[in-house]
Amino acid sequence: MAAGVQLVGAEVVEAIPTAVGSADVTALVAERIVRELLTGIALRRQDRSWRSRSAR
Repeated sequence: MAAGVQLVGAEVVEAIPTAVGSADVTALVAERIVRELLTGIALRRQDRSWRSRSAR
């Protein structure tokens, strides 16, 4: 999804992996969201770089 939108920025507001009973689910979800956002940004940059090279 992040590769398909013009993402400007993102922020993880709160992740408390040590909360009682959380079983680190909050930290895992936050990590996945950040990883997917960064992957989307990288794919978008790679696609832009590939298009500029193929236009030459």
